Amino acid sequence: SRMKANGIYRELHDRGIGFDRLGKIKTPAGLDIGAKTPQEVAISILAEIIQDFRQPLNTGDGDLPGQATETVELNNEDYYLNPVCNIPIQKSTAKHVLEYDGEQVYFCCDGCKVSFEREPEKYMVKA
Repeated sequence: SRMKANGIYRELHDRGIGFDRLGKIKTPAGLDIGAKTPQEVAISILAEIIQDFRQPLNTGDGDLPGQATETVELNNEDYYLNPVCNIPIQKSTAKHVLEYDGEQVYFCCDGCKVSFEREPEKYMVKA
């Protein structure tokens, strides 16, 4: 959940973990299938695991399960702090993006986007 992820980020940050390492944590877990119930969330997480597992290894032969064939190098400019739940979002893969006051605003999920749309001034004060 967003609340749990936010708590984990805070705890890790308080322990001295830098933003570059925190940015490697993927949240929310699972594929975006519109899951709402715990069972659906579990399925979305398993679906993401299967998707990752089925991608070929980066060995050139492309027939072994494992990690992606393409390596993506990330930097801090590729991350945006979600103003609703304060979770870092990777800009290049964000599915929920709005423009507000001339600025692109990135969200981890449709719930954060909807909350922001209701009261954008409340969240942009924090950002």
